[in-house]
Amino acid sequence: MSKPDAKDVVILLLDALDENPEPNGMTRLQKLTCLLSNEDELEYLQEKLGFTQELYGPFSTCLTDEIRLLDDAGFIEANKIDIDKHSKNRRDEIVEETMLPIDDYMPPHDYRITSKGKDLANILKKKLLTDIINCIENVSNEVGTLPLDDLLKHVYDNCKVKTRRVKV
Repeated sequence: MSKPDAKDVVILLLDALDENPEPNGMTRLQKLTCLLSNEDELEYLQEKLGFTQELYGPFSTCLTDEIRLLDDAGFIEANKIDIDKHSKNRRDEIVEETMLPIDDYMPPHDYRITSKGKDLANILKKKLLTDIINCIENVSNEVGTLPLDDLLKHVYDNCKVKTRRVKV
């Protein structure tokens, strides 16, 4: 049996989070994947994804690219979240804290698995080791649906990738 790559992990995560009332944004997917890479069954992902320390803890440019590829291929869909006044104020704080040009700010999205993605998830569940599937489902069930601030606190306390705390 083969090891899942980052795209497989994202598909299985979003399948497990299908009923999550919280938005499955890029930050949530990054943090959950980092937590998964701490598990013995998926530890090889740490090196493959090259997580670095960013404003909200561990971040992987490679993982971002993989998520965008899944969206482009129709396995997942990115639904833009409307920016209300509170979100706009938070966006302005992020831009100020990171010194990003306002044009580089990516508005939040809610990533959801499509029926094509569900078909792939079902194939992966048959192909991969039960330990790996259980690991992904356990992390998803234990912390996947936490409000984002609580998830970030959990990542700061439990992720092996060195992180710096920010206001949450």
